[in-house]
Amino acid sequence: MTSGIYQWIPNLSPYLISTTITLIVYVFAMQFHLKMNRVMWSYPIIISVAVLVTILSVTQTKYEDYFEGTKYLSFLLGPATVALAMPLYAQITHLKKYWLPVIGSIFAGSVVAILSVVYLGQWLGLSRETLMSMVPKSSTTPIAMALAEQLGGSGSLAAAMVLLTGTFGALAARPFFKSLGLDEDQGTGLAMGTASHGFATAKALQENLERGAYAGLAMGVNGALTAWLTGPILHWIGLI
Repeated sequence: MTSGIYQWIPNLSPYLISTTITLIVYVFAMQFHLKMNRVMWSYPIIISVAVLVTILSVTQTKYEDYFEGTKYLSFLLGPATVALAMPLYAQITHLKKYWLPVIGSIFAGSVVAILSVVYLGQWLGLSRETLMSMVPKSSTTPIAMALAEQLGGSGSLAAAMVLLTGTFGALAARPFFKSLGLDEDQGTGLAMGTASHGFATAKALQENLERGAYAGLAMGVNGALTAWLTGPILHWIGLI
């Protein structure tokens, strides 16, 4: 790591520098969110991304170097995702009773997420590469990047689309459900996790454990379904 801030503090581990900066920025973003009375635009992930991008730009630090320095934080995403099984287990009785509508709703959401991008993108005249990069937007970043590249799209653009989708879903979900008079945890949690993956799942967990549990389930199942269904659906409509 030889760029920007890592050159300024050569005696410290780059992993320590990246991790410390990331944690400080997130704590600041959380406090800012609370100070702003939790208004939509002050959502911690949005503020954190904006501040980190500014820091990297001002210090002329390469994103690749920063990303490498945060690999231990990234590793913790795995255990954090697995930990979602704990609140989900608390809902196991309800899941056993309603497993068919739960899986069916996630399946329907996955198909709609793929087809809506295809038809809306074609209507807007997007290039094939852009279209293929946007198709897996509702899955998690690793799945979206790998799938987009296999389809002939851009992994970087796919990651950006995932970020935008997650941010929009986390911000818009509650006002949208409120406008429809919906406040039921199971359905709203499934919708948030299916449409906007980890960002919306984190938001659902902040609201209550039951909503977060269903969002976590939807996020995992939708990721797998997106990977399995995208190819056959695109072949069926004649895009591949």
